[in-house]
Order: sequence, then C-alpha cells, then structure tokens
Amino acid sequence: MSVPAVTVRIDATLPEAARRMARHGVKRLPVVDAQPG
Repeated sequence: MSVPAVTVRIDATLPEAARRMARHGVKRLPVVDAQPG
C-alpha cells in the first residue's frame, strides 16, 4: 500500500475515483466513510 494511503470518500463519483487512481498510479482504491467506527 502507498504511504500515505490513497483513498476516496464514500460520496465520491466514479469519475473522481478514476481520476484519483490515475493521478496516483494505483490499481486499488479503498473507500472510506467520514464517520469513524
């Protein structure tokens, strides 16, 4: 995994997620929720 981890918020659109993956050169993108727990 990259450090720091490259993630996307749960409310991100598919194009936003794809751009983030391309920008950082990653093949997997964990989806995170804003609320811990």
